[in-house]
Amino acid sequence: MIYSAASGKRIECAVKTSLTLRKLTTKEIAAYLATGEPLEGAGGYKLQTKGQALMADIRGDYNNILGLPLSTLLQELRKFKVLV
Repeated sequence: MIYSAASGKRIECAVKTSLTLRKLTTKEIAAYLATGEPLEGAGGYKLQTKGQALMADIRGDYNNILGLPLSTLLQELRKFKVLV
């Protein structure tokens, strides 16, 4: 949600992004677990590091998986005339 106290405007939106992990062997899973990365990331993987090797397909905004859909945020902020 984006809210402007000055104008009283409020915008809410949701961004859907889907991710498919590739089929992994038991050995690949064990090797990834041994890195300790799965304990540091939501969902048990971190796409910005070694976890990229686990990914088969992504549909939508990659940044949304990392935590913030930047392109959508910028589009919405333009509605508040914050950005040109």
